[in-house]
This record gives sequence, C-alpha cells and structure tokens, in this order.
Amino acid sequence: MTQNSTVIIIKYSFISNAISLFGNAMTNTKSLIFFTLLMQVLLVACSSTAHDRGSRSKPAICARCNNPIAGEYLVALNKAWHPRHFYCNACGENLQGSHFFEKNHRPYCESCFNKKFSPRCDVCRLPLNSKYTRDAWGYNFHSHHLSELETCFSCARLICKNITNGGKKYKDGRLICNICRKTSVNSPAQAAKHFSRIKKFMASHGLVLPNEKFPLQLVSMTVLRKSNPHFRDVAGRTEKALFEVNGVEKVRRIEKMQVLDGLPAEHFETILAHEFGHAWLFLNNFPVLDLQVEEGLCELFEYLWLIEQKSEIARFRMKKMRETKDKIYGGGFRKALAGYKKYGLKKLLLQVKKKKKF
Repeated sequence: MTQNSTVIIIKYSFISNAISLFGNAMTNTKSLIFFTLLMQVLLVACSSTAHDRGSRSKPAICARCNNPIAGEYLVALNKAWHPRHFYCNACGENLQGSHFFEKNHRPYCESCFNKKFSPRCDVCRLPLNSKYTRDAWGYNFHSHHLSELETCFSCARLICKNITNGGKKYKDGRLICNICRKTSVNSPAQAAKHFSRIKKFMASHGLVLPNEKFPLQLVSMTVLRKSNPHFRDVAGRTEKALFEVNGVEKVRRIEKMQVLDGLPAEHFETILAHEFGHAWLFLNNFPVLDLQVEEGLCELFEYLWLIEQKSEIARFRMKKMRETKDKIYGGGFRKALAGYKKYGLKKLLLQVKKKKKF
C-alpha cells in the first residue's frame, strides 16, 4: 500500500525557559502572583495540546529500535520513529520526505518494494508494471510479450521456457507447446483407442454408429486445408459417399475420417466427438442440412463430451465454444445448445431431422 511521505514532526520545549524570560520582571508580590497564574495556564494548555496529539506521559518509543525518543520524532504508519531510523526495510535508504510503500507494517522504497513484493511476469519473471495481460489460464505477463511470442495451436498458451518449457513447430506450420506434446497422438493405434472412448460415450446418449469400419487417418494441416480451403484452422474432416440406383438412394457410407496429427489426447478426442457427429447424422439418414445447423449439432456433441471431462482444459475449450463469434460454428452451436436445454437431445435431433432447423 502506498503511503504519503508526509510525516508529523513533534518538538518538546520546556516551560522552564519562560522563567528566564520573566525572572527579571518579578520585583514585587503582585508580579509574582501574576507569573504564577500565567504558568498554571501554560501548563494546562500544554497538557491539553499533548493529549490532543495523542502523546502520553511516557516518551514515544521508536518503532525501529524500541528505545524512548527524546526530541524530534516522525509519525508514520501510525508509529513513532527516530528520523534516522525511518528507512527502507530492504536497502536502508532514508525515507524522510519521500514516498514509500508499506508491507507488514514496515516501510520500503518503491524500487525495493517492486523487487520483493510486486507480481512477477510469468514469461520473464520481472516485476509487472501497470500494463500487463492475463490470459485464459491465469498467467500474467507484460503485454509486449504478445507480439514477441507465438501461442500454442492447441491450448493458446504463450510458448516460452517459463510457461510451457518451450514447444515445437510442425512441418505444416503449427506450433505446439511442450505441455500439449506430452500426450500427442501420432499413431493409428493411439487414434483407434481414443475413438473407442468416444463411441462408448456417444452410445450412452443413444448415438450409435453402424458396425461398418472406415479409415481413421492422422493427417497434417496441409492435407486438411486442401480439402477445406475456406476453413484455415480446420482440425478434422469426415468424407461421406452416397450411392443411388436410378435416382433412388441405396447406400450411405463413410469413406474416411481425418484428424490432425500431433494434437494432445484431450484435443484429439474433442475433434473425434465433432467428426462422430457428422458420421452419425449422415448414416442415420438425416437430410442435407444448412451448414450452420449441421456444424452446430456436431459442436453440441463435442460440448457434451467436454462436460463429462471435468478438467481445466475442458472448461477452457467449452468457454471458447460459447464465446466464439463465428456465425457457422459459434452461432450454430449456441442455437443447438439452446434447443438441447429446451427439448433434450433426442427430441432436438428428431426435430432437426424433420424440419431441417433447430
């Protein structure tokens, strides 16, 4: 807490000095009586003044050395100090007449206070000034680091030594921090294991895929962007095929499902939950839906999965989904979520299948 540098300086003067002033005037009895009355008035006045200032009959005690104070002293932090003892508790700089900061009832100069007690930047560990940024993870850092450092493609943390222990740049240009890389999915066997978890969860909500098998591929961002040129940060894709004979639909089939490689397991599973939605809607004979409606439903499937995870990263992703301004994904999700809260999942899906809208 910043304290004003102004302190009260109190002086003791002795009434006995008045004797020398009036001593020569006491030449008769009337003068002596007058002087006696005058001294009584002065004593009462001085006593009242001392009481008003909070002084006591005993000398003030210095907050630094705990010794009685004779003569001038300072009043600061509701304590008395010898002037020479009112100094910075860290460096010893005398603070009389200076602005100071208080911590645990002790004074500090501004420089020492910042070094010892100011919040530290999570990037560079230097004291934070008044201009700093707090991210979604609760990290505090100087705002200029935002233009100096890259963020993780998956978790959006600033990639640096003190927050993520660095990171890695993939060949497709993505930057993944070392926190996320600890659980990165890089093999078909890993992918299949995570997809089994998603299918089990969706089945608990009455969403079951046919037993047909289709390839689950791990691909780069470069591959996904070729198939989805309008969505630069796409993380998954489900390729569908519909076969007709004489204009009559005969077979619906999932040709393949693609998900970005190198994602952390939890992120990989959220993408799988979304892509599961596309596959389920198609294989359950839903009509061709407006893009906002279909993506909104698939985002809802992803959101339901995240609710069950009860983790910090899941809460981060859920908040991001609720707040995104994208009209297709964000707008569609919010409409789907509102429908889910109003009707429940089963009734919402029946309505969309029948009316092609929420």
